[in-house]
Amino acid sequence: MDSINITPDVPKYKAHVVPCKIHYTGPAKTQDYFTPSKEVDSSTNTHICYFRGCKFMGKPIDIETYSGYILNKSEVLARGDYPEAPEDFKIVNNYTAIGRFDELTVYGHDRVIKSTDKYMLMEEWEKLSGVIHE
Repeated sequence: MDSINITPDVPKYKAHVVPCKIHYTGPAKTQDYFTPSKEVDSSTNTHICYFRGCKFMGKPIDIETYSGYILNKSEVLARGDYPEAPEDFKIVNNYTAIGRFDELTVYGHDRVIKSTDKYMLMEEWEKLSGVIHE
């Protein structure tokens, strides 16, 4: 059975979703290369930043009532739980929280992402969930 391990002392981060694919999975000094603008347009609540020369415009998504987690995935081989076939093995996924966030900003290239973007729809899903579970 898959498992998720979350400890109370998980460090807190601010999450930024940028519209690019980076073919690197190691640590990065993002504070040197990705600095969100301190200036926010109050009428549109838009953040402007540059990453390696590319301009990104972002919108914060309200997830204050939730926490997101950054997970590391590992796989282990485990024996099956079936008495009739104990030699069967299965892959078990273990997820370990390495960080958490309650702030999320989603960026688009040179423009703010559309309101129909999957990340922007998170706010609608949150409201819908609240109505369903009341």
